[in-house]
Amino acid sequence: MTSSPSAATGARQRTASFGSASSISRTYQDITSILLQQALSEVQLASARDLTNLVMGKATADWRYQGEERGIQVYYKPSSSPSVHGFLGAVELDRPVDRVWSVICKLSKSHMYNQSVRSVWTRPLDDSTQLVYVLTDPSTCHLSQPRDFCCISTESKQGGLCVLAMQSVFEQSLPRPSVDAVRGEMMPSCWVLQPIRRGGKESTRVIYLLQVDLGTPSFPPRLLNTVARRQAAVIGDLDVFLASPSPPAPWTPRPALTRTPVRFRWDYNWSVGTEQPQHKHRGRRDDFQKRITSGIPRPS
Repeated sequence: MTSSPSAATGARQRTASFGSASSISRTYQDITSILLQQALSEVQLASARDLTNLVMGKATADWRYQGEERGIQVYYKPSSSPSVHGFLGAVELDRPVDRVWSVICKLSKSHMYNQSVRSVWTRPLDDSTQLVYVLTDPSTCHLSQPRDFCCISTESKQGGLCVLAMQSVFEQSLPRPSVDAVRGEMMPSCWVLQPIRRGGKESTRVIYLLQVDLGTPSFPPRLLNTVARRQAAVIGDLDVFLASPSPPAPWTPRPALTRTPVRFRWDYNWSVGTEQPQHKHRGRRDDFQKRITSGIPRPS
């Protein structure tokens, strides 16, 4: 399993892997259990075990405050490796936790509100766990090539928190690296939702943690603050998505109309030398053509 971005790259263990398809059922429960523990532990360390601190612009454990973006508190955690980055955003949304949870759990739809994601492919393993392939948009991180990630994700509700965690894995059914994208590594990352009440209304405290190794070349250090703000802003984009009108109901085809059977007659077509069906009601021009060609012998 992998550690947080603050650990040295050489000390970090490699991505978790499945040896075979049959081994998935024997190992993914252990992998996801450790994943949830590591991702949630990083959030608890950053917040000093009080998520309110993150919303107030306060963080510990080497997380550095980067300012506010669209009302979202932005943090960054540096690493000894220039390609390893930790991003964190925190805010309170005036939306019930169930509404927010129902959207973020649909990872295959995350490209609809996360501008960093170009496309997502998922394969469920059970009711709370799935394999995920993510292809990113390089422009949001000022990269020259897209990054792709092969991950496992898991959901959990514990201690009054809703947690969706994800990290890289190796599994045979996931796409192999290609020349079209740089294969990145996602370290324990997560969404954390905490139900709260503000002004007598149901609200949700939202924490978004993303820890990645983007490989080389990474973005220039001078753009660090810009990229950190862009990653945290995904919470704001999610809020806009939640505020948008519900999509129209799926299209249902109308019942087929009952039509009068069409009758055809066979006329000789000189251009192709075959007989072809023609509609009965072609008008006077077809009748005239039939009369003037009826006396012409069939070509051999």
